[in-house]
Amino acid sequence: MNNNNNGLTPLSISTINCRGLIKTTKTNIRNAFIRYLRSQSLDIVCSQESHATTPELKSMLHTQFQGKYSI
Repeated sequence: MNNNNNGLTPLSISTINCRGLIKTTKTNIRNAFIRYLRSQSLDIVCSQESHATTPELKSMLHTQFQGKYSI
């Protein structure tokens, strides 16, 4: 068997500009977007321009993404 990954585990990374995700009044759009991202089986998701500035908003995103770690 030829294994070309040299013992390394593949890592799926995504970076997404989610400008206005928090600001949208249409929670079904936000929920559908987050469900889509979760369905992609990504190991790391970097969200840019989330505008999650309060601990409550950060906690909500962390919960919806079902993240293990977030900063």
